[in-house]
Amino acid sequence: MTTQKPIALQFGAGNIGRGFIGAVLSQAGFHVVFADVQEPIVNEINKNGQYDLHILEGRPKIETVKDISAVLSTNLQAFEDIAKGQLTIITTAVGPNILPRLAKPIAQIIRTRMAENRGPINIVACENAQRASHVLRDAVDQELSDQEREYARDNIGYAVCSVDRIVPPYDTENLLDVGVEPFYEWIVDANSLKKTDPDVQIPGMKATDNLDAYVQRKLFTLNTGHAITAFLGALPSAQPSAASSKSSLSLLSMTSASSSGRSTPTGAKIPSHPTILEAINSNAIRDIVSQALHESGEALIRKHGFTKEQHEEYISKILARFANPNMQDEVARVGREPLRKLKKGDRFLGPIEMCREMGLPRDALLIGVASALLFNPKRRTKSRTSSRGSLTVLAAQRPVINGRPQMLAAPVWEEEWEWEEEEADEQAKAVYEMIAEKGVVGVLRELTAWEEDDEDLKKVVRAYETLFKEGIDGVAGYFQGLKN
Repeated sequence: MTTQKPIALQFGAGNIGRGFIGAVLSQAGFHVVFADVQEPIVNEINKNGQYDLHILEGRPKIETVKDISAVLSTNLQAFEDIAKGQLTIITTAVGPNILPRLAKPIAQIIRTRMAENRGPINIVACENAQRASHVLRDAVDQELSDQEREYARDNIGYAVCSVDRIVPPYDTENLLDVGVEPFYEWIVDANSLKKTDPDVQIPGMKATDNLDAYVQRKLFTLNTGHAITAFLGALPSAQPSAASSKSSLSLLSMTSASSSGRSTPTGAKIPSHPTILEAINSNAIRDIVSQALHESGEALIRKHGFTKEQHEEYISKILARFANPNMQDEVARVGREPLRKLKKGDRFLGPIEMCREMGLPRDALLIGVASALLFNPKRRTKSRTSSRGSLTVLAAQRPVINGRPQMLAAPVWEEEWEWEEEEADEQAKAVYEMIAEKGVVGVLRELTAWEEDDEDLKKVVRAYETLFKEGIDGVAGYFQGLKN
């Protein structure tokens, strides 16, 4: 590594790595080294040395990310070379489940820096999971000797963070180009950061002494709302005959076990609203998502001291981001891994438990849990009749956000969709198998530790049964019934 610039090592050269973290670090003046297991991406980065960031808003805007290189994640010698250079920060965007696999290369970096008597560096795991940097630290510690761990305690800052930017799949001719929403937020725990040499300021990263508040605000608002929008959008539409006749449920593709609480959907289904944009523009879905965010919001305001005005503005901004007409994000992608999203402390059970402790309403959040149990959309593939290069804006589309028509010109694709038959998500399939074995009540008790007579558990079961029988068509009526 011959560059004289400060070096940032970014594990993960996927959409988030390139479209968010890597781009912010490059703009801050780092030479960014991407580490990834995908050899074609590594080769393309080294060949081109740059890529374009397409900002998905009303008018096309492109930012070029330069001064980059890449290495394979399996190349430990490359990490030794990086460790001997002007390395000051390591970041990740690989997914929470992959984090432990980074322990060996990071341990090699620490070992090399100790041998070279190099100064401190910071490590920030930018994942959609609470305290991901600490999870990574614990995995790395297992690879180090006692002496190396002592060096790490003095010289490695594992900083927990909150990251927020929607980076949907985006088709371009260039393998590396990526489309992103204009908004982003990267907030890091100031108390965990080490002073590095060189000490580089990162304008796109905010350090705070109150990180827990921002982590929970993002997880229990953005991630909660995104997931509920995806899960409700993934529900199928029930034909009138299907809703009224037990013998005509072909569209829902369902079977029902004989015992109560064991209604078990089988097989992937065509979503009623295949994209987040389509889902959030449904009044029924938007009402529930908005209510869920206000439920979690009241708990966040009480716990962390956000003002009502501040948090209301934050919620409105998130709903507007979901309704960005330039973002075509699939509900199948956003809702993937429902079991992870249903873990204690995560985007559903986290805010629900806060509401339970404070005696606050949580009906919409409970509907979100029910919809998560039913998530299993078919994947879709598309064959376009026009390409991005020849695409023209056919009309100015005016989505309504917060009651106001928005003047945003959006491209209209001419495209045909084909639906794949297999399940889109292994965890969704696992949830169905759990329900078939234990029933809805049994699965909920396992996930939540609630008693069978718990009122919240009963509400989730009632919501599940309604959505099971009626699909998306039952959402509005059920939610209205709760409010009356």
